[in-house]
Amino acid sequence: MINETFRITGDESKSAFSDVPASDANAKDIAIAAAAGYMKGTGANRFQPNSNVTGPQLAVIACQILSWKGIEANGSAADIPAWAAPYYAALDDFGLLDDLGLPADYVTYEQAQRFLAKLSYVAQAAANNPYGAKQVGLKDDFYLYTNRKYVADPVIHPGYPMAGTFVDVMKKVDGTGSEIMKQLLQDKAAAASGSPEWRAAEIYAMYTDTAAREKGMDKLRPYLDELYAVKDVAGLRAIAEKYSDRFNFIPFIGFAPIEDTLGDRTKYAAAFLGTGLGLGTPLYYSDDASMANVQKAYQEYIQRVLSYSGEKDRLPDRAKAIFELEKRLSAKATPPEQMQDPKALFKKSTWEEVKKATPNSGLAEMAIQLYGLPADMTVYSPEHEYIRFADSLITDQNLQAIKDLLAVSAFQEYAAAFSESTQSFEDDLAKAMMGIVPEKLPLEERAAALAQSVEPQAFDKVFVGKYFPESSKIDVKDIVSEIIAKYEVRIQALDWMSADTKAKAIEKLKDMNVYIGYPDEWKPAPSYTFPSKADGGTLIDALMSMNAAMDAAAKEAMKKPYSLDIWSMLPVMTVNAFYNPSTNSIIFPAAILQAPFYDPKASREQNLGSIGAIIGHEISHAFDVNGAQYDKDGNLVNWWTEADYAEFRKRTAKLAEELSGIEFVPGNKVNGELTLAETIADLGGLSCVLDIADDNPDADLSQVFEGFSRAFASWMPVELIVGNLQIDPHAPNKVRVNFVLQMLDEFYDVYHVTEKDGMYVSPDRRISIW
Repeated sequence: MINETFRITGDESKSAFSDVPASDANAKDIAIAAAAGYMKGTGANRFQPNSNVTGPQLAVIACQILSWKGIEANGSAADIPAWAAPYYAALDDFGLLDDLGLPADYVTYEQAQRFLAKLSYVAQAAANNPYGAKQVGLKDDFYLYTNRKYVADPVIHPGYPMAGTFVDVMKKVDGTGSEIMKQLLQDKAAAASGSPEWRAAEIYAMYTDTAAREKGMDKLRPYLDELYAVKDVAGLRAIAEKYSDRFNFIPFIGFAPIEDTLGDRTKYAAAFLGTGLGLGTPLYYSDDASMANVQKAYQEYIQRVLSYSGEKDRLPDRAKAIFELEKRLSAKATPPEQMQDPKALFKKSTWEEVKKATPNSGLAEMAIQLYGLPADMTVYSPEHEYIRFADSLITDQNLQAIKDLLAVSAFQEYAAAFSESTQSFEDDLAKAMMGIVPEKLPLEERAAALAQSVEPQAFDKVFVGKYFPESSKIDVKDIVSEIIAKYEVRIQALDWMSADTKAKAIEKLKDMNVYIGYPDEWKPAPSYTFPSKADGGTLIDALMSMNAAMDAAAKEAMKKPYSLDIWSMLPVMTVNAFYNPSTNSIIFPAAILQAPFYDPKASREQNLGSIGAIIGHEISHAFDVNGAQYDKDGNLVNWWTEADYAEFRKRTAKLAEELSGIEFVPGNKVNGELTLAETIADLGGLSCVLDIADDNPDADLSQVFEGFSRAFASWMPVELIVGNLQIDPHAPNKVRVNFVLQMLDEFYDVYHVTEKDGMYVSPDRRISIW
């Protein structure tokens, strides 16, 4: 059973034990087991092949399969032999003893099956994975040691491709959303027609009507017929303008109204940007043989979508043509780290320049006409050469591939409105890119999630009324105030910054706007309506009505002074936290303010290490390599002395260099420039809360470190790790924890880490910024 479960093969050419004759039915497997080393026999070259297996024996075998050593047992059960106690203790150390269900006496066939199924899962999660469970000491790998029980048996929730504390809380919030949905359905009769609550209930009803969704493509197909009837690029421009309120029929590039950061910030500006690649990152378009399975799965996905949409001819060739167009674009793609820098992001252009760059798509001319934009409006074009190149691909020669690409995009825009069969279209692609196919959520949970995404305020109001007490908001506000006060003390104590720059930094710190939990006053939700299900309305009708309403609202907003209402853009039920440099604001939605991040029942040190470090992280974003370029009012201006900024850049460059030296998985290193800002924030945040904890001479600083590490517990497949290394501005969670701790002298003092330990970094490589 073990050999089959773990696919173990080996040399079985000669008998391994004197009491196992070649005629024994299990001789071959016993020889393989002996060669693999997970079974040692009973001594004297004997195996006793006819004896029943006991739980203690399986405990030893389990540790040998996992390459775990027995550890000292603090106390053993009376019915466990002394020779097995260290192995029971090892399994218990990873929280597996109860899950494995080992009996003290003989094991039944069914018990062995369950045992091996669990053990196989543990082994697979650990295999060649930096998040895999290993027997390590905290001085060698603090992250894996403190999270060993989490990574040994990671729980992958339905709908997600990974395990993690953030995912655990999101799953909890998903469950709360489903409960709120039930309440909205019960109260639907009392809800005003067209209200957010009414719309949420209608969208739920339409999504759960799977028979109606079987006909969803019938509603989309007339638009696609009109798209496919286009004969040339001029016709493409015409249809893009005609349906701009419900489809994006301009490929590769887009327009967005933004704040005029470098001009009059009470006004809107026009921004022209690339709209991204179908596979997200240039890595997947490379000629590297390891990417072949991703490229094959992507093209097969495109074929499925085109076929479902009603297309029949030459689908493999057409899918390949889309891929080849995107591959050409990938060679010109702007590196994500470049787009983090506000000096690169807010690159001024002119209407004349963007018109010249977009003659084929007509994007600039279309934006002016659709939004009624003035000639003196500020224009930003940070990816100007990319936009010019992308527009050059919009030709009559490429028209068929572009129409197919836009048809796929239209399908994706309204994917929720189509049949249940479409749920599996991306499975092969998910497996290739993420190493896992997320388990599908039940229909009702998907319906609730869709309703919540479309009408978040209907859910948010119930959430804060029932699940987020006012006491938590007050407590977190006090923690924020305490951290800001300590940050000021730390800035004053910096030995590398002059008094003039310190004064500006403290001024920015004190002027920081703080948003916690939910708005003090709810702004009206967008107003729109659609035919109810009872009146013949369908889900695609509802979603198109929403898109048209959002487009109309954006056009109306641009007639007024620029304004940014945080809570209108950010749902309260968001499991994340943010810093906005243009408003110098930190935002902590209610959904993240729960265990394990914030727990009123936890110790002060644990809360400082988790939610405290997260709060400090967001505050530190005001002073990372990007945030430090904005002043207290959110203006992109220099408030540093020349010498101070040079020293700041010297320190951050050293940090980026250290990060770039980390090979997290073989052949894939951390991108130091991409992850620099987030690492500065991690380092600044944890340093600050350690200072706060240390103000109490009786504080247990180890709880701060452990709280920080456990807040970022996670596990994901290697394929997903590789993809994230290309695009995620955060370093992998294991790096976020271990690297930051290695920079802090307090870590060495608390745990007595020396040159002999894996976590040790010499003092000259420890970097302090804030």
